[in-house]
Amino acid sequence: MKTMVLLAAFVSTLYAQDIAGDWQGMLKVGAQDLRVVLRIEKSDNGVWKATSYSLDQSPEGIPASSMTVQGSSLKVVSDALQGVYEGKFNADWTSISGTWTQGAPMPLEFHRATKETAWQKSDSSPHTVQFITVDNDVTLEVLDWAAPGGPWSF
Repeated sequence: MKTMVLLAAFVSTLYAQDIAGDWQGMLKVGAQDLRVVLRIEKSDNGVWKATSYSLDQSPEGIPASSMTVQGSSLKVVSDALQGVYEGKFNADWTSISGTWTQGAPMPLEFHRATKETAWQKSDSSPHTVQFITVDNDVTLEVLDWAAPGGPWSF
């Protein structure tokens, strides 16, 4: 019986460490709800790393300065955002309940994203698309991300 209990504890620990992937949650900031994605990856040297995305503010990710996992507790520090997320994984490791602190503490619960539930990052940057004929039967598609009248505008 002891062997079975030890085996179950070992399998549970292995599963608990499989936290890589996208975790998504809604952060309420005043009257606004912001979609937040926390991408967790294990680096080549076995160290956990995280990148956060605020999908309603920018498609760009912000790498965390540090990330630690101790048991079922998670701590993600972002020097760039001057913020800290501290949370706990639920029993089946499918959600994280915690607090995002960036000045004032705000509750933030993440759920593991699946292929069916994952939010799509969109490119909300202002840009234009133009087609320019450069020769007979030759047309180029030009994407312009420069400010209007900027050095790369056509």
